[in-house]
Amino acid sequence: MSTPLPARIDALAADARAAFLRHGWPRQREESWRYTSLRHLRGDELAAPRRALTATTDGSAAAAVGDGAAQPRPEVAALPASFAGLGVGPGQALALDAALVEGRLQQLGADSGAWRGLGSALADADADAATDGAGLPVGLAGTTASDQGAVARNTALFFDACTADRGAAVRVRGRLEAPLRLGVGAAADARVAITLDAGAEAVIVELHAVGEGDSTLHVPVTEVRLGVGARLRHVVVLCGAPATTQLHTAAVEVGPSARYELHALLLGGHTTRLHSDVQLVGDGAECAINGLIAAKGHDHADLHAEITHRGRHTESRQLVKCLCDDAATSVVRGLVRIEKGARHAAARQLLRNLLLAPKAKAFSKPHLEIENEEVRAQHGATTGELDAGQLFYLTARGLTPDAARALLIGAFAQEVLAALPDPALAAWVRALFASRLGAQAMATDAQ
Repeated sequence: MSTPLPARIDALAADARAAFLRHGWPRQREESWRYTSLRHLRGDELAAPRRALTATTDGSAAAAVGDGAAQPRPEVAALPASFAGLGVGPGQALALDAALVEGRLQQLGADSGAWRGLGSALADADADAATDGAGLPVGLAGTTASDQGAVARNTALFFDACTADRGAAVRVRGRLEAPLRLGVGAAADARVAITLDAGAEAVIVELHAVGEGDSTLHVPVTEVRLGVGARLRHVVVLCGAPATTQLHTAAVEVGPSARYELHALLLGGHTTRLHSDVQLVGDGAECAINGLIAAKGHDHADLHAEITHRGRHTESRQLVKCLCDDAATSVVRGLVRIEKGARHAAARQLLRNLLLAPKAKAFSKPHLEIENEEVRAQHGATTGELDAGQLFYLTARGLTPDAARALLIGAFAQEVLAALPDPALAAWVRALFASRLGAQAMATDAQ
């Protein structure tokens, strides 16, 4: 006789609390955290006060504090005008969607190009296959990612609350014709589970936009599973107020002949880290990671990407570009493991840093671990400043020094921005990127 679901949830939360107490926050003596300090989180209370989410009349949500009065989200109101095209207006909070997606999204009764609202009901009689019969994603207690302390904390808080505004279970069958956008705002311990059935194709966007009025600590977790021949282009945007810490873990399992693309954009916050752990478990599985860090002030941004080749004829590619201004710091660690049985695997890594001020810092570590000889692998990393010769050339032809600088910054980021698969989101990201670094991002359509 199976254990009742509430009892299982309580057990998951209790086990996760014990694990967090055991692991605690990572420390800099750990290799993958050498350049990122979490000292400011010491003494963090696991049972911290929560923010409720109050539904608004249009199906969106606003953060509620204390007496439940809806509070506007300052950073949403301050976003560029082009953001309005994504279906979110000033003062609205972004919330999580839970939906079982079939075909072209018609049966969901909403514009597939808009940000999804709170707690949508599962849209198919097969919901049990995706949610264990109670609206809770299967497998959320575990992850392949190595940041055990952060994952345990998320698991404890997620299953402690266990409400629709903190979790999303998305299952895709067939081919989605438009991007599915998941807005993650005030849910500090959000959990997202994405499953693509065999042959399914989708573009799924997660926007983690955290403002001054939200909790300063956000520890979301995303789990992705791709069936045979599935194709997912997954965009994760992390942007936060100057006092915000975001520690996002993404665990991905890619099946045979499936392809996973991660577009990771880290666009501000006191401490921002995305740890992606991609397992290429099936023969012919592929992974591509495109990353962009835009850091200024005293921002600290950390992109940690691990890819493990386990199947034969697997292929991976990583391209990460970092721009640091003022006294900001970027950290990028690209780790590729090719296991003994992963014959005929191919892996490429390129990490590039552009420092825009004397006090800016960038740390890059491309790393390969290869356990068999039948592979093709290459990696590289570069760090530099704006080219004085190029600046002179542009100013000699009539551009002001600021315009020349902006053009070169935009050109550096262009390769990553042009690859974004959601044109409306790409326009918003370009505007935010330009406002942060004074860049002139070329208006090239997504590929």
